Amino acid sequence: MKQCVLEDKICTHCGECEKCDLDPNKVCDNCGKCIDALNQTLILMGLRLIR
Repeated sequence: MKQCVLEDKICTHCGECEKCDLDPNKVCDNCGKCIDALNQTLILMGLRLIR
């Protein structure tokens, strides 16, 4: 059995983890725009993303 990556439960194959964080109607294609958006937000807050 596979563990859900979003919640502490067994995976039910709901597909929620496959959705784009910026556009929930789109399947994630690993474009990285959500990471860029997060990084910009952190910079505006005076923080930075550690990679």
